[in-house]
Amino acid sequence: MVSLEELDRRLAAVEERLGLEAGLRASQDRDLASLKTELRSANNLLQALALTQSDQTRMLTGLEATAADHGERLGRIDEGMRQIIALLNHLIDRGGPSDAVS
Repeated sequence: MVSLEELDRRLAAVEERLGLEAGLRASQDRDLASLKTELRSANNLLQALALTQSDQTRMLTGLEATAADHGERLGRIDEGMRQIIALLNHLIDRGGPSDAVS
């Protein structure tokens, strides 16, 4: 038969263990709350990055269109300059407008 002292010792050990386990559960709850906070922050960051990427994609698309338009305009200016140079060379070859001034 187990003595009363042995039962008291065992009960004290069980109570001590329950106290330790309660502390561990409380610590686990704090850790989970911290993880939830970090996860929420990470989700907010990902949402902000998605919005930023969407905005930047929209801006880049607009810049690409602008660059293409500028390229077309530059091509027309280049062609116009070539025509002007060709006309000037033709006038120079003919003796130029100085003959008409005399």
